[in-house]
This record gives sequence, C-alpha cells and structure tokens, in this order.
Amino acid sequence: VETDVTLWGDDPALTKWLEGHGIKTHPLAAGDPSKREAILIGRVPLAEDAAAWRGLVRQIAQGSTAVFLSPNAFKAGTNALARVPLANKGNLGTCRGWLYRPDHWTKRHPIFDGLPSGGLMDYTLYRNMITDVWWKGLEVPNELVAAGIDASFNYDAGVLLAVYRLGAGRIVLNTFSVCEQLGQDPVAEQLLRNLLRYASVGVSQPLADL
Repeated sequence: VETDVTLWGDDPALTKWLEGHGIKTHPLAAGDPSKREAILIGRVPLAEDAAAWRGLVRQIAQGSTAVFLSPNAFKAGTNALARVPLANKGNLGTCRGWLYRPDHWTKRHPIFDGLPSGGLMDYTLYRNMITDVWWKGLEVPNELVAAGIDASFNYDAGVLLAVYRLGAGRIVLNTFSVCEQLGQDPVAEQLLRNLLRYASVGVSQPLADL
C-alpha cells in the first residue's frame, strides 16, 4: 500500500495494525478538503458528530473514496444506519447458516486480487471472513463485488461488499470480518490491502467541483 491512508474514527486495534505493517496514516482533517484521499473508517467512528459526517460526505463527493469496514460505523442513537450517505439506506439482514446455508459469491474484482473470486466462495478459505450480516433493500450498486443467496430452505438474498458512486467519489460498503480477523487470518490482511489500493486509485487527480 503506497498511498498515505486517511483514518476517520477511533479504532485503536486497526490503527495499531496499520502502523505495525508500515502503512502510513493520518487523521481526517476538518474543514474543506484540499485533495482527494483514500479514507478508511473502522468500527467506531464519530457517529454522533453530524458536522463531521457532512464534511466526510463533501470530501467523498469531490473525489475521495471512503471504505467502511463495518456497518457499525453508521449508527447514531438507536438508528443503526442513520449515517449511511445514500438516499436509500436499506437495512441489515441476518443470514445465519446451519444445515442449510446461504451461497456466498464474489465477482472478479481488484478488491479480491490474489484471492479466489469469480464464483462461489470457498468456505475452507473464507470461513472466518463471512459474517451473518448482509445489506438488504439497497438500490443497485455501481459495482456489486460480493453477495449471497439463500434458496435452500427459505429465500433471501443480500449484499456483502459493494461500491456506490457519490458525486465524483466512491463509498465502499463491507460486511466481511476484516477488522476482527486482522493478525489472525491472512485473508483479512489481503482484503484490507486490496481495499486500500482500490481506494487510492485516482487520488492524484484534482478535486472535483461539488
């Protein structure tokens, strides 16, 4: 990861891992953005600060990419998805597997570079990464990277990882257990590095107009 990553929110374990692996970081600056950035949001952002969220969305709209590693980032008060910066915020569903489990799949995409992709996910490799949460009711994403279908007992489906355009920038929504598995499962490290490389594409371009 060659880009200096912008961190937003207080996730000490994530910050420690990035610093320990030579990935340069700096906090998200308040006020108007001065350049495009690759922004990483962990599990515990400044959820109650509406002004800070407006600043983040303005930064994305002018060309930055924000990677949300967990749906927990959007909670405000009792509303779990209050801060999702989309017109249609959707909802979070549960996809617990037992004897009959959902089928999770990925497309071939830069976020899965170096990992098996382009079909059903191999549970031998991805078993620690797949959570029992997926996004439901969202509008069709600009890039649907990974999703799941449960057609074994009942029918259900949901999004695991997707990219949405917001102005000149992008929002990455993720449900994979990246933060929780850092330092324990190498797939988490590969996914995080891929996410950061993907978010850094285009950061050298000038800011777009709002």
